[in-house]
Amino acid sequence: MSSTEPSSINVFLTVLFGRLHTRPYERYVDSFGLTGNEWVLDYGSGSGRLSQPIAERLLHGSGHLTCVDISTVWMNIIQNG
Repeated sequence: MSSTEPSSINVFLTVLFGRLHTRPYERYVDSFGLTGNEWVLDYGSGSGRLSQPIAERLLHGSGHLTCVDISTVWMNIIQNG
């Protein structure tokens, strides 16, 4: 495993925490004031937990979200939900 890849326990705990504590992420994204027409780059997306509420707001308009991470593990998790 390269130094850019998280350990299995790190992935498990990060995904679990993200699923159990969604409201802080939603409040943070609310503070962005997105209208739904923005083009957003989420660099260092990690588990994609912050990307989900951003994507939900962009669904209401013609916005676009691109998620990028140097970790193939995290990118696979983001792509496969």
